[in-house]
Amino acid sequence: DFNEVRDESERLGSIFNTSSARVFNDFLNSFALVDVPLGGPRFTWSDKWGSKFSKLDSFLVTEGFLDSFPHLSAMVLEKNIPDHRPILLLEH
Repeated sequence: DFNEVRDESERLGSIFNTSSARVFNDFLNSFALVDVPLGGPRFTWSDKWGSKFSKLDSFLVTEGFLDSFPHLSAMVLEKNIPDHRPILLLEH
């Protein structure tokens, strides 16, 4: 649970920290992790007032995992808890 975004487009209504995003991206790159694209709403987290939004939830996998499961997709579902939308990984 990193609670970090990868780039400025993954945050709305709050300050984007370039340095933190760079550290996070460097970490993901060092382990060759790939972010499975999410369908549905763009953001997975919001504050209780609905004024700040971020994409904090994702599925991070290796290229080898994608080679084994080439038909993966992921969806952002309806919000059912106070601040996060659940995400669902599907293999077609």
